[in-house]
Amino acid sequence: MKVVTPSGEEQEIGFDYLFICTGSQYSEPIKDFSAQTLANRKSNLAFEVQAVQKAKSVLVVGAGAVGVELAAELKHFNPDKKIGIVSRQNRLLPTF
Repeated sequence: MKVVTPSGEEQEIGFDYLFICTGSQYSEPIKDFSAQTLANRKSNLAFEVQAVQKAKSVLVVGAGAVGVELAAELKHFNPDKKIGIVSRQNRLLPTF
């Protein structure tokens, strides 16, 4: 993935697994999980967990509350894994 640094330089960042964390606002249709069974949701989550465990590195796009929390949890449960955060802001948690 190519990113532009604050100095304007283009830089290539490699990763095995990518999360895009742009934050969220939940509305009624999004929160309504009744269309999916619990078994389906557990199966989908297990698939994603395996993919993250297999990855050598994980890149989280978004340095707001959602992205920083996800990166911290990934590092906590995968201490030897390389975790990176990319943001267009010049600091983490810019709204705090």
